[in-house]
Amino acid sequence: MNPYGKGDKRQREDQSPRFMIVDKAPTLLKTWYENMTNHGRGMVFKRLGFLRSLLYVEPRRDLIEALVHFWDPLRNVFRFSDCELTPTLEEIGAFIGKGKHLHIEEPMIPKHINGRRFLELLHINENDIGGCLDNGWVPLEFLYKRYGKSDGFEVYGKKLRNNGCRLTWEAHSYDAFVVAFLGIMVFPKKGGKISMNLAAVITAFEKKPNITLVPMILADIYRALTMCKDGKDYFEGCNILLQLWMIEHIRHHSYAVDFKVEWNDYIGGHKERIKDHSFPKGIEAWKQHLNNLTADNIVWNYHWFPSAEVIYMSTFRSFIVLMGLRGVQPYMPLRVMRQLGRRQFIPPNEDMREFMYEFHPKTPLRQSEIFKIWGDAYSQVPTIW
Repeated sequence: MNPYGKGDKRQREDQSPRFMIVDKAPTLLKTWYENMTNHGRGMVFKRLGFLRSLLYVEPRRDLIEALVHFWDPLRNVFRFSDCELTPTLEEIGAFIGKGKHLHIEEPMIPKHINGRRFLELLHINENDIGGCLDNGWVPLEFLYKRYGKSDGFEVYGKKLRNNGCRLTWEAHSYDAFVVAFLGIMVFPKKGGKISMNLAAVITAFEKKPNITLVPMILADIYRALTMCKDGKDYFEGCNILLQLWMIEHIRHHSYAVDFKVEWNDYIGGHKERIKDHSFPKGIEAWKQHLNNLTADNIVWNYHWFPSAEVIYMSTFRSFIVLMGLRGVQPYMPLRVMRQLGRRQFIPPNEDMREFMYEFHPKTPLRQSEIFKIWGDAYSQVPTIW
């Protein structure tokens, strides 16, 4: 079947994906969120910000696959005809609604969680739930049945630790949703598998109010681009955020902007902003469009750019090191200072490969060194040129 409709004569290469992405939000995840009370949605927003609006964005695999073609895995930038672009911490933070104070926030630290600890953190009093826990993941259905369905409290009874209190169960259900949402929409695994390591995010949020997920999200997007460039068949990063980020950089808007329309939800407002714009359709059409992209065609600064200060380098390195859920990636804003509202200059050509690696029991995290680089990062007040 032709995925573009009967009679469409695009090339076969355009119809056969090299890799897959999160192509829609699961119905169970949407239902879970939509059945929450206003209080529940507020608790989710406290953790996720406007990431919740990803549930209602239509993913575009054609754009993501075309973008991979332009990715430079040694420098972590997209290289177009006469310029470079890369998602920045501040831009990703702006979409989420948590980008104003990144320079004083602490990055989320990835932690390995075993099956027993996962169940403990989510207040589940079960032992025999199948072999998926041994492999480090759970399916969405597992969490939905216990916390997403309205009768989960009654059906699972003593299998959930809540002292028989429905209000406690509801509070636990918000945490379970956050883990499920992050595992499906932001840090996805092939087959809809939710990484158990995401349960550590809940305790981190509770203990440290100034902690941020933004560096972890960006690191996994970088990793996914590099892995897919190398032939991996699934994009293990937030492809929807990457899609929105790119489209907003090539979508020219009027000078008069009504900021009240979106109330800072720039994910939810994206569809309205692009309704009068026409974009390529299909992988090859996007490749051709991006191949012709020049600096003059790019919207360098989002009109909602959030930060009073931007992070652009470290005292010790010309780049910052980001810890993702699955590995470590370097981030060099000096290559894309125009995106941060600064004059661009030729950046240093520092080899960053020692900070590109996967997490493995035999590979040390080098957490103290990474934190030293992050902690001594320079921030700068942006100046629009």
